[in-house]
Amino acid sequence: MHKFGKIISYLILVIAFTVLMGFMAEGESKTAVTEENKAIIGRLGELWNTGNLAIADEVFDADFLNHDPNNPEITNPESYKGLVSAIRIGFPDFHVANEDLIAEGDKVAFRWTINATHQGELMGCPQQESRWCG
Repeated sequence: MHKFGKIISYLILVIAFTVLMGFMAEGESKTAVTEENKAIIGRLGELWNTGNLAIADEVFDADFLNHDPNNPEITNPESYKGLVSAIRIGFPDFHVANEDLIAEGDKVAFRWTINATHQGELMGCPQQESRWCG
């Protein structure tokens, strides 16, 4: 019976180690996903700051679906690129700054501040040279 107890103890130790390694691997993969998602938001800010539409192709999947009630016509990557272009024509100095970036697993929340000057036509509204911050 003493030998049997050692075998059981050994098996419990092996199982505990295996479970622990699984949790560590899961934690590492969650961390990797979190960091990857934070990097994507950084690239999204770069898209807005530079107007480089190629970034949208890197950031958005072809199946991207926008759920913004303020812009219901922006439904896919191409229409999103159109929005970026239109905004940057009206506000060529458009700049976003990441104020808060919170990520956990596959979820990311962010808060940007935007600074821009209305220097060109925007959706039928003529240039006004007014500064916009928000």
